[in-house]
Amino acid sequence: CGDEGRIAKISALGYLGRSHYAINEYAESLAYYTEAVSLSDGMAQLDSVFLCNLYSNAGLVCEKLNDHQSAEEYYQRAINLIETESIDDKKLISTIYHNMAEVMVANKDYQGAVKNFEASLLIEYEIGDGVDELDLATIHRNLGYTYVFINEFDKAVYHIEKCKAIRESELDAFDRQVIDIYEQFGRIYTKKGEYERALEYYDVAHQKYMLSMQGQSIGAGMLYSSIGHLYYLMGSRSKAVKQLKKSKEILLMHYPEDHSLIQTLNQNISNLK
Repeated sequence: CGDEGRIAKISALGYLGRSHYAINEYAESLAYYTEAVSLSDGMAQLDSVFLCNLYSNAGLVCEKLNDHQSAEEYYQRAINLIETESIDDKKLISTIYHNMAEVMVANKDYQGAVKNFEASLLIEYEIGDGVDELDLATIHRNLGYTYVFINEFDKAVYHIEKCKAIRESELDAFDRQVIDIYEQFGRIYTKKGEYERALEYYDVAHQKYMLSMQGQSIGAGMLYSSIGHLYYLMGSRSKAVKQLKKSKEILLMHYPEDHSLIQTLNQNISNLK
C-alpha cells in the first residue's frame, strides 16, 4: 500500500510538472519534477519508460531555465536506463539522445554532441516507414552544424544537404525551415573561408524572405547581421555597417533597445565606423 501510494504521488507530481511546463512556469515545473525524481530513486517497481520520460522532462525544464549542466545530468540518467533496460520506444530514445546532444552543444562539448546526434539519427532510420521526415531533417541539420564547430566541413555539408532534400520535398519553398537551410550553408561556407559561396546562399535566403513577405521577421533581421559579418570578413566595412544597421532596424521591431542582441549590434556598428 505504501509503494502504491508513493507511485501515485510520483505520477501526480509528474502531471503537475507537465502542467506548469505547458504554461511556461518553469521554476514551478522543475520543483515538481525534482520531488518526483527524488521519490522515484530506488523504486524498482517503476516502469523504465515512465522513468525515462520523467528524467527527460526534467531535463527539458532545466534547459528552459538555462541550467544546461543539470539538464545533461537528467538526460544521462535517462540514457543509463536506455543502455541497461529493455526499452522499445524508439522515438523516446531518439528524442533523449537528441536532447542530450543539444545540451552538449550549449556546454561546448561538440564531440559528445556529435556522438549523441548520431545515435539519435541511427534510431530514427531504424524506425523505418513510420519515421517523421521533418524530425529526421532536424537531426541532420543539427548534426551538420555541430560538425562546423569542430571544422569537419565535408560532414557538415553532407548532413545539411540531407536536411535540405527532406525539407524541400516536405515543405513550401518559402517555409522558414527551408530558408534556414540556405542560412546554414552560408554559415558553413563563411566558417570555411569561402566567402563568395557563402554570399550566394545568403542571397537565396534573403530573396526567400522578401518574396514570402517575411522581410521584417526576426529571422530576416538575424540574416542581415550574418551578411554584415560576412562583408566584414571580406574587407568591405561600409557594406558591413549597412547590413548591421538594417539588422538593428528590424530587430528593434521585436526587441527593446537594451536587449543583448541590440547591444551587440550597436557595439559592432561602432567598431566598424
